[in-house]
Amino acid sequence: MYRSPTPPTSAPRALSADELLRAFGEPVAHLADPHPNWRVTYDCQRLDDYLTDIDVQYIHGTEHQVVVRTTRPAPRGDAPAPDVLLAGFFRTYLANYSDTPQPEALAGIAPGPQAVLHLNDTETTTATLAAPGHLAFAARSAEHTILVAAATRHVTAAQHLHFVTG
Repeated sequence: MYRSPTPPTSAPRALSADELLRAFGEPVAHLADPHPNWRVTYDCQRLDDYLTDIDVQYIHGTEHQVVVRTTRPAPRGDAPAPDVLLAGFFRTYLANYSDTPQPEALAGIAPGPQAVLHLNDTETTTATLAAPGHLAFAARSAEHTILVAAATRHVTAAQHLHFVTG
């Protein structure tokens, strides 16, 4: 076994919600009126140390109720089409948070009804994806793509978003 002569450095500290929003440096979509008993957590994705996605997760107990992702293209690339992003996002959401066994949940994905997303009081009609008990939709603003996945019972709350800046 090889042992390094220098002690390991500590693992990087996770950023607080405020630090993460400041590091993103752009507005991040949040539910306009989340249920008061829901806990909010944040997650992010990076590409070469560049924050590309911020997830705002609304959780009750141990169950994810709604996940809102704000995504932006990496500096050297174009943003993928919203429908391509939505399909991958929804599959991940179902695999991680659906009560339905994974093969059934993923096999049950189909185009859903059109939905109206309210983002800072601007209405956008968007296509959706549906799976038993869940719905997902995407909308593109000038700089971002907003992806939302929710349990069907929370779709109305999930359709009303506003931007928060860190």
